[in-house]
Amino acid sequence: MNITASISAFLVLCGLALHAQDNGPWNSPLMWAQETAPDVFSTPRIFQDSAGVPSMIRKGTSDTLLCAFQWFREPRNTPTWDRVAVKMSTDDGVTWSQPVPIVIDGLPAGYQRPFDPTLVSFNDSIRIYFSSSVRMPMGGLDSLVNTYSAVGTDGIHYRFEPSARFDNATRPVIDPAVSYCPDCLEAETYGAWRLTAPIGAPQEGAYQATSFDGLLWTRTNNIPSDNTHNWTGNMLVDGPTLEFYGSGPMMWRASYLGAGDWGVPRNIGLQGGDPTVVKRRSSVERMIVFVGSRYTTSSDYDGYDGYDGVTPYPNPSKEHVRVADDVEDGSTVRCVDLLGNDFVLDVHGAMIDVRTLPAGIYVLFGRNDRHMGRIVKLPD
Repeated sequence: MNITASISAFLVLCGLALHAQDNGPWNSPLMWAQETAPDVFSTPRIFQDSAGVPSMIRKGTSDTLLCAFQWFREPRNTPTWDRVAVKMSTDDGVTWSQPVPIVIDGLPAGYQRPFDPTLVSFNDSIRIYFSSSVRMPMGGLDSLVNTYSAVGTDGIHYRFEPSARFDNATRPVIDPAVSYCPDCLEAETYGAWRLTAPIGAPQEGAYQATSFDGLLWTRTNNIPSDNTHNWTGNMLVDGPTLEFYGSGPMMWRASYLGAGDWGVPRNIGLQGGDPTVVKRRSSVERMIVFVGSRYTTSSDYDGYDGYDGVTPYPNPSKEHVRVADDVEDGSTVRCVDLLGNDFVLDVHGAMIDVRTLPAGIYVLFGRNDRHMGRIVKLPD
């Protein structure tokens, strides 16, 4: 087996694809950050590898938080590949459990696997909204794809609620965001439940609907937007206040004003996508989870005759990896594996010695937890 084939086999085992067609959401992590002042957040850190489309809620008024997301941990065609999974925290977001794939009893045979989850806590129950279809669409997403729901109490096990919650006869409906806000403006008139879903391109804005029970929805006015504010994200209920956190070149938030109108989006200073936010019980600050930048790990380095001063190189490697040129000699970097284990390595001449690391995939962090990319340590 030649070196390229050896690297390819190892990377497949590690869950890292070599080909451009495999450059999908499984190559992105979920990141988290803590709000330190209004719309100012700490340096993001990894929340979950190989995942996307997060939705985080508090269970009632307890210290228990739940975060659902689409999980893409390889190997493929296993319970961790392209499944909706949930992580749980019982201490207000300080520590989190390992992901557990959800179970939806009663999902009709032939329905597309659930994706794009959104969690809502109401009364003593948890409802999950998700995208699906009565059969697999032909040629990608089409008008068969609608928003469905299931209900449960523990965040893991749900019972399917028949028929679509929200649909469009001519276009797919994906990435729903749903809130339950009994104290919000207009709740008595139009219902405590509100749903949004991006129509398509950012400038097309979003669908909007209201409900009294979370099952039967009345569509209202569409939400206008532009090409820098994508209504892909989640809503936050804070007492009588309802806010939406959305995507774009920079993530943003907007407050609900009433009559189906939302305020001017405000930049929150973070780059990423699909944000979800909860307010911490222990403080006035908020915790955000969002989709981070794709990892970029190259394997075809035979004959590589340059170094860009930023990307870790060579990568993969058995012995030494050169890190960013602005990393100080004598400093340290953190290497975090996919299970969250930390390894601290010394930097000498912009190089780190990785021979002591077990074979696997690692995320590099420099001073102040600056994200420096991902490396692959090959077997010795």
